[in-house]
Amino acid sequence: MPEIMWWSWLSLYSGLPELFAVYIPTCTYEGDNVVLLLQLGSGRSPVGTTAYMGRAEHLMQCRCEVERAEDWLKPSVILEAFEVRAFRMSIACAKNLSKFSNPEDGFSELSPDLLEAALLIVN
Repeated sequence: MPEIMWWSWLSLYSGLPELFAVYIPTCTYEGDNVVLLLQLGSGRSPVGTTAYMGRAEHLMQCRCEVERAEDWLKPSVILEAFEVRAFRMSIACAKNLSKFSNPEDGFSELSPDLLEAALLIVN
């Protein structure tokens, strides 16, 4: 029994469990990004939570049709507002990133905007 306790302490002390807990989700995120990239690169429309990005032309020209406060109670109006904001924020981030000669500098400087765009996309 003491050997088992010693091994679990050594395992925790090595940091492997924490590394595993952090590494596995990042593989999943990376996999999602690769799938999205492949879908967009092949000309297929995105599916799932990013399906709205397939309606790029509509989202860029969309104007809010809310006339009364009660209109905000419609889920479709709220959803479209989030989709338009997330899409336009993503486009703005992409344009701003393209201005940097070194992408790492762009990501570093624009990280607040990129975070806001990411939060909009997942919401």
